[in-house]
Amino acid sequence: MYYSSLSSQNNISSDTYYGIYTHSDHIKSRLEFLEFIFYKLKFRKHLRTEEVKKLWDRFVNNPLCDSDSMAFFKSINNGIQFGPLVNNHARVFECLFLDSNFFKIDDLNVLAFKAFKLFLFKANSEIALEIHNDKFRYVKNSNITGIEILFDIYFKSEKKTADRAMKLIKLILTSYSPELTNSASDLFSGIVNVFLCESQLFIYYHRRSLDLLIYLLDIEENEEETSSYHVFYNNKWFEIQSPSKLKVRYLRKLIAKKFSIPLGEVCLKIDENIFFHHNDSKIIKLFKDKPIKLVETFYKLYEYEDTINAIANCSSFLTQVYHKYIQDENLLDGAWYFLSKIPLSDTINRYLSELNPELKNIFYENPQVFLHSLITIEKKLDDPIWNKEFKEYFLENILLPMFVHMIVKNKCRILIKQNEIFIRVLSGFDISENFAKDVLIGILNIITYITPYVQKLNNATLFINRIKTIIENLLQNHKEICVDIFKTHGEQLLNYLIHNIITDNTHDNYFRRLVVILLIVIKNGNIYDTIIPFMSNCQELALTSSKSNHFWVLYSKICETFDQNLEFLTDNIFPGNHALILSLKEESYREKNYCLWGLLKINTIIAERGKIKAENIKDVAFNLLFSNNYNPSKFSCKNIETRKAAYEYFMILCKNSSEFIPSVGEFLDKNFYQTLIWRNNNFNNWNISISEFLKEKPSHGFVGLQNLGCTCYINSLFQQLFMIPSFSASLLKADLKEPSSPIYHLKRIFSLLKKSKAPYISPKRFCYSYKDFDGQFLNPNEQMDVFEFYSRLIEKLDYELKSTSEHKLIQEHFAGTLVVEMISKQCNHRKERNEYMLSIQLDVKNKSGLIESLKSFTSGEVMQGENAYFCEECKKKVNTIMRSSIKYLPNYLVFALGRFEFNYDTMTRKKIDDRFEFPFDIDMKEFTTEYLNRSSLSNFNYYNYQLKGVIIHHGLAEQGHYYSFIRHEEHWYEFNDTNITLSTEEEVRTAGFGKFKSSHSVPTAYILIYERPIKYKPNNCFEVIDLPVLKNMDQVDMNYIQKKKIRYWAKKIALAEDFINFNKSLLYRNLFGIIHTIKFFLTILLRIEGMNEVKALFFNHILEHIDEESIFLILSIITSENGLKEFFFFNPNNHSRKIINILVKKCIDLIDKDTAVIYFIQYLRFTKYVDRKNSVFYVNYLDVLLHFADKLPEFCKEKGIGNSVINLILNNPNETFPFSDSEIQNNLWYYQSDYKIKYQRCSDNHSTSIYPAFKYITIHAKDISENYIECIKSFNCIDWLYNFNDSRHTLRAFASMYCKLFEDEIEISVNFCLYILKKYSECQREYKNQYLNTFSLFIKHHKHKSEIVKLILAYYLTLMPENNINEIESYLNHLFIILKGIDYNYIKDSFPDHAINNISNIIEANTNYESNGNLCENPRFVNFMIKLLCIKEHTNYDDFYYETDLYDHNVDRGKIINVWDHGRQKWVKVKVKDCYDYELLLVEESFGDGKNITFKDITYDEVYPIQED
Repeated sequence: MYYSSLSSQNNISSDTYYGIYTHSDHIKSRLEFLEFIFYKLKFRKHLRTEEVKKLWDRFVNNPLCDSDSMAFFKSINNGIQFGPLVNNHARVFECLFLDSNFFKIDDLNVLAFKAFKLFLFKANSEIALEIHNDKFRYVKNSNITGIEILFDIYFKSEKKTADRAMKLIKLILTSYSPELTNSASDLFSGIVNVFLCESQLFIYYHRRSLDLLIYLLDIEENEEETSSYHVFYNNKWFEIQSPSKLKVRYLRKLIAKKFSIPLGEVCLKIDENIFFHHNDSKIIKLFKDKPIKLVETFYKLYEYEDTINAIANCSSFLTQVYHKYIQDENLLDGAWYFLSKIPLSDTINRYLSELNPELKNIFYENPQVFLHSLITIEKKLDDPIWNKEFKEYFLENILLPMFVHMIVKNKCRILIKQNEIFIRVLSGFDISENFAKDVLIGILNIITYITPYVQKLNNATLFINRIKTIIENLLQNHKEICVDIFKTHGEQLLNYLIHNIITDNTHDNYFRRLVVILLIVIKNGNIYDTIIPFMSNCQELALTSSKSNHFWVLYSKICETFDQNLEFLTDNIFPGNHALILSLKEESYREKNYCLWGLLKINTIIAERGKIKAENIKDVAFNLLFSNNYNPSKFSCKNIETRKAAYEYFMILCKNSSEFIPSVGEFLDKNFYQTLIWRNNNFNNWNISISEFLKEKPSHGFVGLQNLGCTCYINSLFQQLFMIPSFSASLLKADLKEPSSPIYHLKRIFSLLKKSKAPYISPKRFCYSYKDFDGQFLNPNEQMDVFEFYSRLIEKLDYELKSTSEHKLIQEHFAGTLVVEMISKQCNHRKERNEYMLSIQLDVKNKSGLIESLKSFTSGEVMQGENAYFCEECKKKVNTIMRSSIKYLPNYLVFALGRFEFNYDTMTRKKIDDRFEFPFDIDMKEFTTEYLNRSSLSNFNYYNYQLKGVIIHHGLAEQGHYYSFIRHEEHWYEFNDTNITLSTEEEVRTAGFGKFKSSHSVPTAYILIYERPIKYKPNNCFEVIDLPVLKNMDQVDMNYIQKKKIRYWAKKIALAEDFINFNKSLLYRNLFGIIHTIKFFLTILLRIEGMNEVKALFFNHILEHIDEESIFLILSIITSENGLKEFFFFNPNNHSRKIINILVKKCIDLIDKDTAVIYFIQYLRFTKYVDRKNSVFYVNYLDVLLHFADKLPEFCKEKGIGNSVINLILNNPNETFPFSDSEIQNNLWYYQSDYKIKYQRCSDNHSTSIYPAFKYITIHAKDISENYIECIKSFNCIDWLYNFNDSRHTLRAFASMYCKLFEDEIEISVNFCLYILKKYSECQREYKNQYLNTFSLFIKHHKHKSEIVKLILAYYLTLMPENNINEIESYLNHLFIILKGIDYNYIKDSFPDHAINNISNIIEANTNYESNGNLCENPRFVNFMIKLLCIKEHTNYDDFYYETDLYDHNVDRGKIINVWDHGRQKWVKVKVKDCYDYELLLVEESFGDGKNITFKDITYDEVYPIQED
């Protein structure tokens, strides 16, 4: 009745309603009713077969919709609710599933297949298959009823069903009972042959046949890298190497192989999941923290694994593959993949092993058998005996003839990957003259055929390398043949390939080597006359392609090697290319314009070879390389490789047009050396990182903000405000002109965020103008709560914009009205108070999310009892509800989440990281006053908001990091200081919601900003308004933006590696002279971090080529105030200061004394900066000053400069200099007006600064007044000066100075030694070495060493330390230093035998020590014993001590030394590459394939001990 009622309806679906129920419900209810009758009423046990047939005909063969058959299959299988409708599954399976009239296989769906599988299992469960709980275990007998239907299903049904059938076929064919172990191979082969290879299905269903056999090969293609995972087996832990993601079967096979156990016994447990053979097709992911356990199987079975060999010997299938599949366009790749994975048949394999001549006939009859054999041939060639026989009997008889037959004569189609294997085999042999021509033609044919399909090669790079090797070998052995072939085939080859070379750069290595091959062909074939015009004609196509890099490489290399008709290049190619070069442009550093780069390369070659001159080189410079103040980003070449090519082009044109060099030099001087536009106004432009300027504004166009220390809270809020278009537009329109105002600088920040080309900008000026509540300027190194900052900033904005046209900015965006209501429960009175609202603060603790917190916010609280509200109307206290609600909603709704609370027990703030969810769309209606009061509501749009931004806090309450998520045009972005990246809603949720009961700090949302799509007038819920948008930049400070742009692009150009390399090339070619080199070196190169090898190159060049003009330049700079400040006083880089120091001293050495006096007087005027108040670093200034003094001793003595210098250096001035200040000349590009004397203080090593004083006094003691010398000799002064000796270099100078001052005063010298030794005995352990070093240095170099030692030795011997082996070792080192070279008889009284014996006993006691149970010798104490014997025997010994002594020999280039690496805190071995002024070394450390080159200043760096090479 139900069916008849629907028979007239069309398009019945499972969701079609009949009455109040759907069609699907009707069918299910009727089948459930049948189940109910059988199982609950026990009317009958099950349906009869004939009844099942009727239902089958209705629901399966003639269903009204697909859900009918699905419901029926479910009911007869397991039942929908009460149980299956049939009990004799074998009978049903035979009558229905095996009857083609009932069971329609074509396009069988998945559910029908599930029914078939269940009935197949149950029908075979007694005899053929082991089934448990409706699941297959293994095959018990080969007589499987219905297996032919299973194969039919695989071939004829829809793909999803076929995939399931294929997995079941493999499971059945590889799973056998243990009793069938020996016959499993025959069973597998028998089933495959009968139901696949010998059936008609095999002929008509090629693709499915091939797919099934490939699947049965059981090969795991897994290219993922492997990792170590733990396996528990036999109560022990083991490790296996496995991909992290793989099929269960592959993992089981790995483990079976690892432990040499049958695959059928490998059952795995990971977590609580069990994996056995029926899960083999499942893909799982492994984790290091989840071990793999081998557990006992529930049942025993044998799994057949040798499927490859079984399939390889299915001759009928292989014949089909060889003859048909490999020729089918749709199957050829799969067919070759199949052949490449299986071995040859046993017969062919035996013939190959024997090198049977019969193979020739077989191969010619079936070339695919030959190609298949190549895989085996390649493997067999590793056998030297077989290889030799192959070369003798097979190479020229079969292999090469087959190559010619198939490739040259095209007698057989060869696949791309077959060509690859052919080339692999061929590359291992030398080709004889008989086959050279044909093989070369064949190779060129292969290149032509393969290149358009290069992506299909397994290894394109290796393939083309092998071809290149074959061609090179042929050219070497048979040159004449090759030249002829290249001449006749070369142009045609290039013609075939040129389109791919121009349009395809997906396989860079392939095409790079292809270009090399083509150059070999062109050069050896000498076909330039036809190729050059051909390439010129192809240039038009290349100019339209963005992937033409290999074309331009080829073209440029052809021009480079072309030497026959240069006039054609110079007259026809160069002019047109030059015009194109000036017209093309790159938009980004990231994207290389291959056409521009290629034209530059070609024209550079032509210009250099043809000596071409350009008309106006400055135009070339401006167009290609350098910016100008009007349009700083106008230059064409932005990519680093293109700029390198442009610099080369520019330089060649300069070389050819020498008359333009002066004007170009002036241009560079003006734009980079004289101007400060690319530098800051401070004197701190040092240690500049080039990598900072490699960054570019990201493609999304947003500009980041630099974190100045702890300013992430500023950055995150500024980005949120800026990304509100109307807010930023209003602020940019505001007329703000007070530079001291932080809002003025906020406007400037917004201007740069809008228009800057830089990847990020700095908010520094805002920070230095913003004051907190206490009137203190904002400290960038102290973090502030971002919500507090938001509140204060909005207040400042509102105040400062009042007098401008944008005075409504805050009201129109963030202002709303909050109502606090007092609603009496005992009378009808109520009272309300309106409050101005810029944000809403919500509780997080114990709240699930924003909605719950808002409900709590508006639910209110009851005031009763003592807290009852006094009603002024009733004149009494009444129970009252006090609640808050929103009267007027703002256009942008800001929620501050209560993530922080104060703990009164610990008196500290604590962060709440609890999970707190928030919606991305919210309806605020139920939290408004009109809703709560049941008043009439406003328009629906008034209440709807979308999440616009989230400020995240990650960290603890007192410290952490802020960053933002912002929605822009349906996409989310993460704004994290300078890094801005595309994000997702999911990432916002993950970072914003927090975690349940988190044990550690997690990122959480702190501020939420919601935007109302439709904007309303403030305090008005009916009137819609349009907020302002920025249509033009008229109100923006474009001059400021332009200035920033100019500085940015100037930095990008000047501080780029290509500009440095350009100057290196200028240096090598000596185009611009020494003055240009010095200016570039001082202004740019010396300031860059690293690049020490390049610095050394320029430094050496300057030292070697310094002339009168350059001396004047250098000395004028260093005797000017700004030059001194920048290079010495405020320069934090000690190596660059030292380089300048050496350079200046070199200049001083080269000038005459009269000129030196002039510069010396000028130099002395700036001694006012030599103190801690006015300068930071001044050691190098003093060193140069003393070098002047060394050159002018008479002048210094006459003017009494020596005393003044010492006063100056000792920082204790008692006298003034004999010169008064006068107008200071500012030479060259250092203009005082361009500087502002601001700098950040840096730490200074004052002891290093005092080193020049010690050195000067040592050399010029006679030029210093006696009262000064006497003062310095006093022990008070010694004690004071000694405090500055915290470097070994200064300590040596200190000891040398007193050694010189006391050289003729033995008594004072002895007292000096006793004083130092007394300090040694009294000081703390960490200072003892320093005193001993001073003591031994003083004695070692003293004029009267023997006399002093005799007088102080006895006291020294009383100071022998006890117990501490390090102190003993140091003490003995110094003892043998002072004893060296002294006659033992002379000091016998001071060093009696018992003292010697005592020393000997101490040495002996410390010579041997125990390590890991072994007795070892301390080599240092062994050395002490040898020295003691030398003293007794009156022989000499070495007293070198690395803590005090310099190496006796010069530190020459190539010497190996040890230097102390402060970063890694260890000694490292380096090679000296150069040495300057003895104190500055250029050293190279090698590590692996790399090297690190750096300067080491002995004054600052530990560079000892020095070891012999």
